[in-house]
Amino acid sequence: MKKILFLPALLLLCGILPARGNTPVTDSAAVRLARQLAYFPHEKIHVQTDKPHYLSGERMWLRAHLVDALNHRPMFMSRYVYVELFNPFGELVRRAQIRPDSTGAYAGYIDLDQGLPEGGWLVPGQVCRVGFKAVNPSGTGEEISGTVYNSREEEVTRFSSLKLGMGFFVFIPAEGERYHAVCATGRA
Repeated sequence: MKKILFLPALLLLCGILPARGNTPVTDSAAVRLARQLAYFPHEKIHVQTDKPHYLSGERMWLRAHLVDALNHRPMFMSRYVYVELFNPFGELVRRAQIRPDSTGAYAGYIDLDQGLPEGGWLVPGQVCRVGFKAVNPSGTGEEISGTVYNSREEEVTRFSSLKLGMGFFVFIPAEGERYHAVCATGRA
C-alpha cells in the first residue's frame, strides 16, 4: 500500500504529473467554443417589414440587421442578405438579394404579384374568406361593390370594398361549383 501511494507522490514532485491549478487549461469547452467562433463566426439576422399584412400587388419594404450571434453586435462580414418569401404550402415565391448601405444596414423590397395564384383554393363545405383589391387603370385602389354568383346565376353573397379598394367576403363554396363576381364602381 505504501508503494502505491509513494509512486503518484514521486511523480508529482518530479513534474511528470502536473498539478491542476498550476498550468493553464487550453482545451476547456470555453476555449474550444471561442476558437470555433473565431474560425466560423455565427450570424443572426433580424428582419423588419413596414407592416404586418400585405395584399397582392403591394410592395413589401424590409430592413435586415446582421448581428454576431454571441454578443448581438452588428456584423459587416456578409456582402449580401438573401430574403426568401414562401407561400402557405412551403413553396418559394420570391427571393431578393440585398446589399448593405453605407451604414451597414440591409434595406430593400419585394414586389408581391397581383391577383390570386392560378385557380386559387377554396375548401368545399367550409367557411372561406376571400380577400380582394380592386385597382383602376392608373393602378390605385378603387372603391367597388359587387355580387358573387354561382354557375346557375344564383346570388351567393354581396360585398363592397372597405378601404382603398380592398375588402373581403365570406361564403361556403360547394363541391365542383364555379363562381364569378359582378362588380360596379361608385363612378358614373
